[in-house]
Amino acid sequence: MTRAPWPGQTALILLDALEPVGITTMVLDMYGVSSVLGSVAAIKPLAAVGALDNGALVNLATVIAPIGRARRGDVALRVRVTYDDGGTLEIESHYGEIDMVSLLPGREAELEIRPTRRFDVGFGGPGKKGKRRVSGGLAGLSVDARGRPLRLPRDAGRRQMQLRRWLWDVGS
Repeated sequence: MTRAPWPGQTALILLDALEPVGITTMVLDMYGVSSVLGSVAAIKPLAAVGALDNGALVNLATVIAPIGRARRGDVALRVRVTYDDGGTLEIESHYGEIDMVSLLPGREAELEIRPTRRFDVGFGGPGKKGKRRVSGGLAGLSVDARGRPLRLPRDAGRRQMQLRRWLWDVGS
């Protein structure tokens, strides 16, 4: 994962493989320490925690992945990003698409997430809105409204076009 050419491509690989739902933080083991930390944690738990607190794992992206179904192109959710410097950004995410938003490592933002009535992001049911404070990452913030499980066109040509579109969407 750490050798993918772009952070967005790494994020897309993980999104496709894991299909997370709700609000998730994806991290990368850039230095190959996770297996060692597991062994260390058994003997010296505080040392393992200290390594994690000091950047052993790097934040890749915060992911918002609503659960629900709609027609391709219908609005799945709206997100207001309020950056720590006071700037704001409004996102309208459509079903079947991925939106990537810049949120650099070390920066924080408050997200106001408003899913439409058919979508649930984990605030108590479909259509329930909420707020969440998040930290930036190498790939920023990903709003993945492609649905779960992912559905790909049966036709090889259309499937290839769709996969290329998603690569483009994540900046690869």
